[in-house]
Amino acid sequence: MIGATKTALGRYEEARAHFEDCWQGRLRTVGPEHLFILLMLGDYAYACIREEDHAAAAELLESRLPAMRRLWEPANSSLLMAQENLGRAYAGLDRIDEAGALFDEVIAIASAQDTIDPLIQAASCLLDHPIEDRRDPARAASLATQAVALAEPNAGPPLASSLDTLAKAQHATGDHAAAVATQERALELAPEHQREEFRKHLEEYRAAGK
Repeated sequence: MIGATKTALGRYEEARAHFEDCWQGRLRTVGPEHLFILLMLGDYAYACIREEDHAAAAELLESRLPAMRRLWEPANSSLLMAQENLGRAYAGLDRIDEAGALFDEVIAIASAQDTIDPLIQAASCLLDHPIEDRRDPARAASLATQAVALAEPNAGPPLASSLDTLAKAQHATGDHAAAVATQERALELAPEHQREEFRKHLEEYRAAGK
């Protein structure tokens, strides 16, 4: 899907324009609870958040989250991501308690899984929790280490993302040397569209360690 590809490449303005062009037409054609609509929603809302239009993201997610919760299991990856994104949208709107409750729910479910993506998501939520005293870099590092171990046998984008999250957690704990070493490896493995972002992280960790 064009919008999802543009989102993955970090071209959020173009992604959002594409989603806005096709959203209403698809909604009329297949209905509000069609799998295509629910999956498109996640990327559409994420593009809005990256464009800092938190109100639009919140409106989109609030309109479809009840259907997602009814149709999918609590550990469904798309549902977890929608809940996290709604939490991030609420945080951007200063609805901190609501944002925190969503992050807590995601962390509780995702951290109990034994696959890479949920572990990375739980770690990221622990690092970015909208309620500062609920942030837990040490636990985030532990979860990210589990993700790295699962990803190691098949080096590629999942391992790069796991290492990037682990480096962020190490940096948050104050272990800048470990963060640099981990991020260097993440950068080596990163696909082209993530390399610039990963490079910026590496520069940040190197500067912090000086």
